[in-house]
Amino acid sequence: FRSGGEDFELVWTVSPEIAKRSRDLASKMLGHTPFCIGHIENGKGVYISDRWNNLLEITLQGFEHV
Repeated sequence: FRSGGEDFELVWTVSPEIAKRSRDLASKMLGHTPFCIGHIENGKGVYISDRWNNLLEITLQGFEHV
């Protein structure tokens, strides 16, 4: 897993209580079902799923423009 720049995708977070409703609305707007790619654990960090469905912590990753 790498982190860099110039890769663009639409990513958003929602609470578990509205996840299904958000997914249904996004499906209508996008014309396909969006993917769930990870989750945030309160006080623990931010995680993303790799292609084998393993969770990878990405809390402190990013790209710094200099």
